[in-house]
Amino acid sequence: MVKTQYNTTIGEWMTDNGGEYVDKDYVKLLKDEGIEIQQSVPSQPQMNGRVERFNHTIDEKAESMRHQACLPDSWWEFSVLHANYLYNCTPCAVP
Repeated sequence: MVKTQYNTTIGEWMTDNGGEYVDKDYVKLLKDEGIEIQQSVPSQPQMNGRVERFNHTIDEKAESMRHQACLPDSWWEFSVLHANYLYNCTPCAVP
């Protein structure tokens, strides 16, 4: 998609060393495409600070809305989708 829609290539792929990105076939595919693989130190979520804060922000917004609306736990997915929608609609200053 990046090649066809944006007419560019991916040079680096940064992961948090999660299990979903350690598959041998996946790593081989990235290397065959000439993509450099960078991984953070295992069990160190501090290295992914911005992403971890964003995940916590969305989770807290979603849980707050779900509890306020008295919705059951099974509605968590809809709460997260709505929290993400609201986050994207909120204006913010870029540092």
